[in-house]
Amino acid sequence: MTADVFLTQLEQCLSSLTTEEKENAMSYYREYLEEAGENAEQAVEHLGSPQSVAENILAEMRENHDDALNEQKPGQQKASAGNIIIGIIVLIVTSPFWGTLAVLWLTLLFCLAVILLSLVFSAIFAPIQGISCLINHFPGEGVWAIGSGLLCAGLALLLWKPMFLLCQQSTKAFFGFCRNSLNILFRKDS
Repeated sequence: MTADVFLTQLEQCLSSLTTEEKENAMSYYREYLEEAGENAEQAVEHLGSPQSVAENILAEMRENHDDALNEQKPGQQKASAGNIIIGIIVLIVTSPFWGTLAVLWLTLLFCLAVILLSLVFSAIFAPIQGISCLINHFPGEGVWAIGSGLLCAGLALLLWKPMFLLCQQSTKAFFGFCRNSLNILFRKDS
């Protein structure tokens, strides 16, 4: 295929573009083929069919157009002063709901911490009490206390990681919920 035939077919395939976009693309390929000189036919073969070149150009134009739209969106979605005031009013009115969620989340974290700390303290102090009971001639109570301490140590070792992960996941979920709610309330994308 000659360079002239290639350029004519390419121009036909780019008919959906604006005149300026089409002219920019065509001038690029004209210059490319002119620089090839006597090897223009080999350059045409290297480029491929005019249809595939046109598809690549159109895909690149769509991608550039989408990128330009995405860059404009954050500026277009800024909250106005009226939206901010309405958002603050909604936050105040709905405070029993989100306040309850915050207290529930804090209570969960507190309870998990207390359970884990009580297991750790029991693992430390129950065996000490058991040894004291063994020394003071209460062998049954002493063995019971030592066994309880060992059981608490085992539970603390087994449960610390799941409790830590539960705290971590609940914190992520709570703050994710808060962030998403505020984004919806103030109409922002992040």
